[in-house]
Amino acid sequence: MSIFGRNLEALKRRFPHIAADVEGSDAEASSLVETARSGEPTLRLCSPDGPGPYLHSRIDPRRDGRRRGDEVSPKVGYLVVWGPGLFYEIEYLLERPALALVVAIEPSEGMIRAALSARDIAHLLRNPRLHLLVGTSAEASEAARYVKSTYVPVLHGAFRVEPARPRADEARQTTDAVRSAATGQLEDVSIQRRFGLRWFSNAVRNLLAAESPPVHLPVRPEMVVAAAGPSLEESAALLHGSLPVISTDTALPVLLQRGIRPVAVVSLDCQQVSYHHLLVGGTEARDVPLAADLSSPPTVLRHVRRAVLTAGGHPFTHLVQEQLTGIISIDGSGGNVTQAAVSFATKLGARRVFLVGADLSYPQGRPYARDCYVYPYFRSRETRLEPAHAQLWDMVLADPQTKGEPQHEDGTARTYRTPKLDMYRERLAEYVSGLDAEVVFEPPPARARVSQTGTREFTRADRTLRRAVLEAVAEELEELVLPSQPSGTHGEAAPANRADPGSWAEADGGFAALSRRQQALWYALIPSAAAFLEGDLDVRNASRVLLHARQWAVGVIRGALER
Repeated sequence: MSIFGRNLEALKRRFPHIAADVEGSDAEASSLVETARSGEPTLRLCSPDGPGPYLHSRIDPRRDGRRRGDEVSPKVGYLVVWGPGLFYEIEYLLERPALALVVAIEPSEGMIRAALSARDIAHLLRNPRLHLLVGTSAEASEAARYVKSTYVPVLHGAFRVEPARPRADEARQTTDAVRSAATGQLEDVSIQRRFGLRWFSNAVRNLLAAESPPVHLPVRPEMVVAAAGPSLEESAALLHGSLPVISTDTALPVLLQRGIRPVAVVSLDCQQVSYHHLLVGGTEARDVPLAADLSSPPTVLRHVRRAVLTAGGHPFTHLVQEQLTGIISIDGSGGNVTQAAVSFATKLGARRVFLVGADLSYPQGRPYARDCYVYPYFRSRETRLEPAHAQLWDMVLADPQTKGEPQHEDGTARTYRTPKLDMYRERLAEYVSGLDAEVVFEPPPARARVSQTGTREFTRADRTLRRAVLEAVAEELEELVLPSQPSGTHGEAAPANRADPGSWAEADGGFAALSRRQQALWYALIPSAAAFLEGDLDVRNASRVLLHARQWAVGVIRGALER
């Protein structure tokens, strides 16, 4: 069988769609395979004006690949190579056991055909740590989507993009897109480092909390979601006697102060500040049914009389949700409670949601509607030299990247925006665009009719069952081992529970070889594992961090069960 035939057979096994496109393509007219002085094939770009630059050395392309590979830090576990050429650099880098995943991006099927015809790379195509994006899947948006869905910094360590240098201009749009996708994942890690341990420990404690009475909430085709932006002050006047209102926790005291009692309040934050929203709302706030993320502070759930547990995105909550009733899934991926509240409204049957108070900015320098928790807090701390108004401004300007923009054409007022609020706005817009329901960013009509379509009951699983589920999780975690490397990839497989680099890292190999339940258990630990990261991300430390997180998690569960 020819070199091309062997390579094509290997490609068909893992990437049949790419193989079909490559097999039906013509040889790339913009490239030319030549023989280097070392006797190995090298690739040269061509243009209508004649031969162009070489993608690899015309002297020794294999040595050139090693040289470029040595420029990639050993901390990198996730590598994107745009324009792999004849795969010399990738071949060298895949000799690193700790390298978890290499994503090779090539928009031209003809270029891949040239590589398949030039040299035997069947062993690379069979390697589970190599993933190909070719043709339409190599477009910027598709490549960014793939990176966003597969790059897990705690598992993969540092991230790097390698464009083919002679084709850098052609690659720029895609490389910028995948860098942006990776940056989003890295920002999530910074949040996990801060809150990962708290998310897990709060969830365990809340699972063991006493039973809550059944909660009955209205099911309506149209509902209102109230966020706590300054515009809520004007919008609230239009909510009296209108559609059922679901409040974010920050907006609750604002609504209660104006005589509006929401049918439910949604809380997503794992910090103790969530408790202050309810305290400011007074005794009336305790009677409003609370839809709280499982990782909310236990004091929040103890404070209210009726609570519905929700799973907003933490993998541990989804792990236990599969075995327990009464935990409803809501979308917490936006990182803000407004999006979670919209999601909760759709769970109650809303096909149209009127969203008020969702400024996601600081109009005229005001962070929240008056009567929310920050105002009494700052008033209690104000002095003649530092009044509450000055403290509010400090809050608005705390981020050095805060920018003021004219709110009106005459420039008499300014709206202040921060990168975090912009991110929340973008994520909310992306979420809304994919909903079956309509989200209207304004108050409902003054005479909105309320359709009576029934109620939905929420009950919590029996406490004995919840204890049994946690005990089973603790036992599974104690027995959980890190997967071995795929046999044949790097010689002998590593011992399964060894913390050496590369003993688990293959994204499509050893890790995927685990059962679905084992994978879910490891992923449930990832946010907590981020808290044990030290210094820069380094794929060689991933195994140690995971094992540390496992030991810590077992201790948290065992301790909570004993108490």
